[in-house]
Amino acid sequence: MVKKLKVELSKAVEEIRAKDALINRFKEWQMADRYLQDDEKIREAIEGTRVKVDQVHEQEAKEMAEAAAQMVKTLQQMLEQKNDQLRSKEE
Repeated sequence: MVKKLKVELSKAVEEIRAKDALINRFKEWQMADRYLQDDEKIREAIEGTRVKVDQVHEQEAKEMAEAAAQMVKTLQQMLEQKNDQLRSKEE
């Protein structure tokens, strides 16, 4: 009877250890899954930031092109005025 109880107890302990090992593996998988979810959130944040930065750069490039075009127009007007002054002096 005692031997039978020892065998049953030994089997129960083995079963508990196996289930404990399985639970630990599940915990590790959950942690790995959390890390993957965090990585995905970080990737999404980086991509969102990248899109915003691209939009800002595009807007800056547009503003710089407009400013350059305005400067060219102003310089052309100044050149025309200077040419008109030179023609006036020649006459």
